[in-house]
Amino acid sequence: MKYFSKKRNTGIGKEKRYNSFTSKHEGIFMNTKNLQNWLEDVLTKHSSVRRENLEHLKSLVKKLALNLLPCPIITVAGTNGKGSCVKLLANAYREAGYQVGDYTSPHLLKFNERICINGKPVSDREIISAFEVIEKERAKSKTALTFFEFITLAALYLFKQYDLDILILEAGLGGRLDPVNLMDADLVLLTTIGLDHLDCLGPDCESIAKEKSALFRKNRLAVCGEINPPNIILETASQVGADIYFIHRDFEYAFSDKAWHWQREKGEVIEYHQLPMPKVKLQNAAMVLMVLDLLQKRLPVSKEAIVRALKKTKLPGRFEKIDHCIFDVAHNAQAAQWLVEQLERTKREGKLLCVFSILKEKDIQGIVKLLKPFVHEWYVASLESERALPAKKIAETLDKLDVKKVFIFDTVESSFLAAKKHCSRKDLILIFGSFYLVS
Repeated sequence: MKYFSKKRNTGIGKEKRYNSFTSKHEGIFMNTKNLQNWLEDVLTKHSSVRRENLEHLKSLVKKLALNLLPCPIITVAGTNGKGSCVKLLANAYREAGYQVGDYTSPHLLKFNERICINGKPVSDREIISAFEVIEKERAKSKTALTFFEFITLAALYLFKQYDLDILILEAGLGGRLDPVNLMDADLVLLTTIGLDHLDCLGPDCESIAKEKSALFRKNRLAVCGEINPPNIILETASQVGADIYFIHRDFEYAFSDKAWHWQREKGEVIEYHQLPMPKVKLQNAAMVLMVLDLLQKRLPVSKEAIVRALKKTKLPGRFEKIDHCIFDVAHNAQAAQWLVEQLERTKREGKLLCVFSILKEKDIQGIVKLLKPFVHEWYVASLESERALPAKKIAETLDKLDVKKVFIFDTVESSFLAAKKHCSRKDLILIFGSFYLVS
């Protein structure tokens, strides 16, 4: 192992709407802090205590009428694939001519990415206005909020100012205690179940699935894209009275080299022939088509709109290739397995160099074991986060797994520059392990 040190770089890196919203709050902007100030204040001043229910939020939601949004709501939860499904759904509905709001987390480059209207992030001004409203009501009621609770309430308030046809919400963590669970979704899409966030969600897939299944509602729809779903998902749906549809039971997909098709239950007519291969995981695209099919009578979407959405939907940081680099936010074993499958399909004449960092609570051994056969050199660094696993600890784990070529750096920047320096024209650099790292 080799250790490198470099001085740390501390640089920090509309469509149809109600016109009354921005004009109502116009006076705020001249005398208030900027968005970065707000985010820092919310992050540092608000509670980080995880509660056992959402009761403390209900009065705020009722006061601001956030539970009375007039449009259908889709909530997307799961271990992996949430962001891809949200964006593909949003693009399909946009291509069909609908006004669409979507909420995702975390962001890669700018906070505004989390809150989008018709594919465009909302402005700093709008977010600050929403923050002002939430903070005012929070202070009146003396309600302690976590960072994620605060920003989610602000996002819901902001969506309420738009004349939306459909709202798509991503559950940030779990489901039962996630603030999006304050909304009674018309349809819940449960993507996959894997081992991640074990400290919050439980030690096994059954426990994790139970937390996420708490989003189901009586007489509402649910779709599950997990190939091996834990029993608790069906049990919860039955207990609650949700109408649930499972991949490989209620809908199927098949593919060739250049196209794929999708259908409902086996033996039924194939609804969609010769679809273009998506730029997201095919399993995710199949789930999305099931959602669109279930809501077709309420919000019709043509095959042409679906095809356009499949062609255009691509998320940054998901096996994203830029020059000789591949960026991927995979940070658990399930996501790492998909990353391996992409690497197996990628033509490469030279070596694969890896810039790698990860958070303390992640399954570093499971992830490294999957990538070890592909990576020739590892360039590890500590992330600028209290939750980061120190570079030396990462290197110790790699050593225990008999990884030979490991280089340790103080910063992500210095590790990346070193990898670039040692990268030949035939080589590739893989940057993965965390959203923080890729951003």
